[in-house]
Amino acid sequence: MKNNILASIALFQDLYDNGNQDIFSVIAEFVKVTIHNNNLYTFDITNLRILIKNDFEIDVPEGVLKTVLKKRLTNEVSRDIANIYNAMPSSIIVEQFNASLREQTSKYEFVFSKLLEFYHQREGLKMSAEQEEELKSNFAEFLISSQKEQDNFLFSRFIIENESDEKFIDCLNEIRDGYIIVHGIKDITDSTDLNSIGSWDSKLTIYLDTEHLFSFYGYNGELFKEVFNDFISLVKEANKKTKYIELKYFEETKNTIEGYFYVATQIKDGKIRPYAQTAMNTILQKCLEKSDVIAEKGKFFSFLKSNNVIYDERVSYVSDISGNLQTNENLTEILKDSIDKGFTFEEDTISKYLRMFSIINNRRNSNSKTSFEKSKCILMTANSVASFVAWHPLIKKESEFSFSSDIDFITSKLWFKLHKGLINGKKPISFNVMTKTKLIINSMLYKSASIKYDELSKRNYSKDEEISVFNAIREHEILPENITSENIVDIIDFINVKSVDDLRRETSFLKEIIRKGEKDAAELKQIKFNTRQSKKKKIRLNYVFFNYLIFIFLLIVILGLALIVYYIVRAITTTTDSPLAIISALFTVIIGPLLTAIPYFRKRTIKYIKEKKSLFFKMRLKKLI
Repeated sequence: MKNNILASIALFQDLYDNGNQDIFSVIAEFVKVTIHNNNLYTFDITNLRILIKNDFEIDVPEGVLKTVLKKRLTNEVSRDIANIYNAMPSSIIVEQFNASLREQTSKYEFVFSKLLEFYHQREGLKMSAEQEEELKSNFAEFLISSQKEQDNFLFSRFIIENESDEKFIDCLNEIRDGYIIVHGIKDITDSTDLNSIGSWDSKLTIYLDTEHLFSFYGYNGELFKEVFNDFISLVKEANKKTKYIELKYFEETKNTIEGYFYVATQIKDGKIRPYAQTAMNTILQKCLEKSDVIAEKGKFFSFLKSNNVIYDERVSYVSDISGNLQTNENLTEILKDSIDKGFTFEEDTISKYLRMFSIINNRRNSNSKTSFEKSKCILMTANSVASFVAWHPLIKKESEFSFSSDIDFITSKLWFKLHKGLINGKKPISFNVMTKTKLIINSMLYKSASIKYDELSKRNYSKDEEISVFNAIREHEILPENITSENIVDIIDFINVKSVDDLRRETSFLKEIIRKGEKDAAELKQIKFNTRQSKKKKIRLNYVFFNYLIFIFLLIVILGLALIVYYIVRAITTTTDSPLAIISALFTVIIGPLLTAIPYFRKRTIKYIKEKKSLFFKMRLKKLI
């Protein structure tokens, strides 16, 4: 895939949105540039188609090109009786187109530069020019089909970790939008009535598989529910005047759903453990008791009926109808091929989808050489077994339309047909590249968890190890809307753990780190406690020593005062003074005033000591914190 497909598709969308042109007028612009760039002044329709694909990586059916040349380029191109077209160079102006294409190319070169920078930062490896071109091409294919992901989920990480960059995400969404138009063009032929584009006018039965019915009810989380609601809104729009599209589900789907609820009752009884299914987790959270599960099942089927999703009751055995595909030969060969390709599909599951496709084949009168719009009925599913069986060479010939498809394909087909391409305004959330990326990661996450549960059931771990590994798997079962740039690395690391034994070792290692961390934390806490106690003891000793110093100081002061009094008495007395006179004089001159002043000095001294004591402890306690 050439990298300019991104710029071409985005330009297709840009011309449609900003130029107020219909789809055929936009294709006409690409035709004119192809004629100009290749000096294609005499050509046939096949040659024109090949050159458009070579130049822009856009494959336009010959019937569409005939319609464009006939209805949009009559002034630029003429046709002779031999169906050879002749262009008039003077009438073909391409300067504005080329300027717009350069602008789009520059925009996506910037995206690619961000991708290469992200790769170098994460992988720490330098790439050759050839490897860089291959990475760009793979990223372009991932954006368009969302299938070719790298082994290390590089593209998903790249997109999710740039989720907050609105300009970047808008740029990627332009590609997704444009691809819906380019892909929708393939269903238009030279006999298509252009006036019919914008409405739905053919009978179609869409059979819904289990996961879509669960998404409709909200069991798979808000993001899946929003994607399904976009599909439902398009069905309602198609049925606005006449009920052209019916929604049904097979007996096999009903049995699978009832099996889910039965397993939920078993889990509530404690007979089995939960396993990696978003819907199962939601059911278990909503239901406290076994009886709640039974009531919940009734509410679920009642919801489907009230929303015109009808159970297609079986009226005859599949083996008795014409167009039966559930033969022993088909089953044996498909099972063998799945094993050869490394899949672990169960025989019963393959047989189940063969029965569904047999009914669809019967209602198509064993003729699948048609388009989606004229296919009469189709199974909408995300199941990998269904996809493998539907596209197996024994079931689908190269020129035939598949018996099943996913919700993205069907939503985009309805949107294209009902809206004449892509209109400005609200678009289905499934077109958003961030939504698509999160759904892909979520699907891989639950697939990985399911494999690990299966492996865990076959291991002979100790009870503690089994519970530890089980909880490690459970904690990674999150809804797609909860996948963010903060947890994407942890999620991918979990997916990349290939064996449950590796997960057990990793879990044991993490538990040991936690245990050691808790031990170190306890030791550190004890060290801090001992240090604080030691410092408190030192503070108390310092305080006692401080009190002794004050006591000694006061004793010295008192002794000094006594000596002073003694010398004063010696100086003012004579040998003729009686002891009573001396005592009276001492009391009057010294002791009396001292007794009067003592309460004052005592109060001030106590206050001073308290202030110093408080300050002393505050300063030292502050050092302990």
